[in-house]
Amino acid sequence: MKTGITTKTMTVFVISICIASTSAWAEHNPREMVKRDNDLIRFEALPVPSQWRNPEWPADEETAFWERANHAIRHFETQIGVNTHGEMEKRTFPVTMYNYLSGHFDAVIRALQTPDAQRDTDHA
Repeated sequence: MKTGITTKTMTVFVISICIASTSAWAEHNPREMVKRDNDLIRFEALPVPSQWRNPEWPADEETAFWERANHAIRHFETQIGVNTHGEMEKRTFPVTMYNYLSGHFDAVIRALQTPDAQRDTDHA
């Protein structure tokens, strides 16, 4: 079934949701924000004041969104690793975030703490 949403669009959208919620992570445990519901991985964002909320989606549309998002999350599962050579962060950081969402918290943190491959060059 074609949905009109590409995997790249879904990637950008899911990561945007996650990044938008990271500013308050210092006060909350981010591991508690990743939920599993009937085998679907869902990201539960922090509460948003009512004046800033978008209208609620119908439940069936919300479920359909998370089904599509899970397709992308599961596609990249276990592909943990940050390649900091050249412009590879543009590919590896989204993949790493998908692995965080799939529950590989500690492995993702270790990967993100990898030193920059070009730290001693003018590219760093």
